[in-house]
Amino acid sequence: MLNKIVLTIIFYITCCISSAVYSLEDPTKPPSYLAKSTINVENTDNKKNIKYVLNAIKISSESRSAIINGDKYVIGQTIGENRVKSISSTNVLLTSGTVLSLFDNKSNNIAKKGY
Repeated sequence: MLNKIVLTIIFYITCCISSAVYSLEDPTKPPSYLAKSTINVENTDNKKNIKYVLNAIKISSESRSAIINGDKYVIGQTIGENRVKSISSTNVLLTSGTVLSLFDNKSNNIAKKGY
């Protein structure tokens, strides 16, 4: 009888520990203020909103590329009604004048204040 009680207690303890592990937050997940920025561009022909999300920028000695909406683009390539005009270390400029940024203004302000 005592063995049954001990086994039951061990079972409940392991269940509680395993449920606590699943509720932990991922320590490698970036904070919410560093989440990718989205820019809505209105198309005047059919009033359709196109969202451009800058996911990543890669700059090497040979080329510059950007991942926008999950697809790779280089300078001069067409994205929707725009072309990629320039790629810097944190921004992508489109021919429409739209600037896609890796970081939102809040994180840039924090960096400027020196925190």
